Amino acid sequence: MSTVFAAIATVVLLAGLIFWPWVIVGVLLLVPVVKGAAEYYVPFFQNVDLTLITCALAGVLALWNLIRSPRQGAPLSIPWTALACLVVMIFALSVGLAWTSAPVYGFRKACRLAGISIPFLILPAFLIRSRADGLNIIRVIIVTGALAALAVVFLPDTYFAQEAFGRGYARGTVWGSSPIIPASLSATAIGCLLTGFVVPGGASRFLRYLLFFVLPIGLYAIIKTGTRSSFVALVAMAALLPLFVGRGGRGKATFVILVAIPLAAIAGFILIQSSGPRLTRWEHLTSADRTDYLVESRGHHYMFVLQNWWKKPVLGHGSGSFAVDAFDKDEPTWPHNIILEALYEAGLVGAIALSGFLWILIRTGRRGLKAAITPPDRFLLLASFVSFLLFMMESMAHWDLDGARFLFLFSGILHAIVAQVAWQPSYSVAVLPRHQLEKWQNYGVAGLQS
Repeated sequence: MSTVFAAIATVVLLAGLIFWPWVIVGVLLLVPVVKGAAEYYVPFFQNVDLTLITCALAGVLALWNLIRSPRQGAPLSIPWTALACLVVMIFALSVGLAWTSAPVYGFRKACRLAGISIPFLILPAFLIRSRADGLNIIRVIIVTGALAALAVVFLPDTYFAQEAFGRGYARGTVWGSSPIIPASLSATAIGCLLTGFVVPGGASRFLRYLLFFVLPIGLYAIIKTGTRSSFVALVAMAALLPLFVGRGGRGKATFVILVAIPLAAIAGFILIQSSGPRLTRWEHLTSADRTDYLVESRGHHYMFVLQNWWKKPVLGHGSGSFAVDAFDKDEPTWPHNIILEALYEAGLVGAIALSGFLWILIRTGRRGLKAAITPPDRFLLLASFVSFLLFMMESMAHWDLDGARFLFLFSGILHAIVAQVAWQPSYSVAVLPRHQLEKWQNYGVAGLQS
């Protein structure tokens, strides 16, 4: 029965992707959520890698979208500089396979990083051929995050899910997936909706007020999964939003920071605490001995890298070597910071290349915000920039280079949207109605002159 249902769902999805190829972004985001269940319940996916199939399909749809809409917006814009940095880091990581202490895990890691991160970075340039495509992808990100949050909150925990990722914490998860993926997607959806709410005139009324539905459910899902990195990154991102919006949006941003998020978080903690399982992972932050342990465990990772990277400073110790050198395990283990991970495993070459990659994308986002003349463009740019920054902040406290694949996907989305917005203004200021021009000037929209 499960195989038949999967086959029907696949046929319907493929038919829809022909007309709406940008929906494949949502599919890519959801693959880690459904992959465990697909392999557990559907025999076909036990022999065929769902991630590989989805990535291949995404490539086909990217070419199809380029063929069907060759001149909708800006010319095809590949992020060559960021791509060069990524290639240099992967090259340094791969060269180290000659002397790595983790040949099995290290080889798999290097292959996955090269085979997924590079296509993910390039893919959005083919899928986003106009502002409308960019807006559709932002909507897909919001819907995907909302669905992931709803699944965490309302789907029952199964024995399979708890065996895979419960680990004694009673963490909320979906179909045996990692709890961190749904939490990260929920945080990203909230971040995009926050931008629509605080940027005056940037998003439709439906998107603006959808925030008050997704915010409490998304925060509840993040708390239930025990994903501290997503929670902290979301709060930090919300605190930074007033820096990116005009005068008209700062009041709303302050309301979100001081009222909406605290109330939703408190309600989430109370509901979970009253529903049964104790909030073990959150109690670690309030218990002195557990807090010391948490800090010491992260500190041990960071200090090990800082004390030992210089033994092979140029090209590093090789892909996956941190796992064996620090914990004597030839399996996925990382220092919970991608810069330090690159420093240890790919040396100064890899760390500088990765830092350059992140700096290029931050600079791209800042330049894009300056080029966004109108509120709709500003919402589009800020939503993609926030998505990138959220995953970047999480990558500094949790993900490894392989697991941070969505960081590269959101990097490509940011670059592609900036290319569309900067290519040609969506409105001619000279023909704007005077009342609209004055309204947007009062909002403090950058670059708008009468």
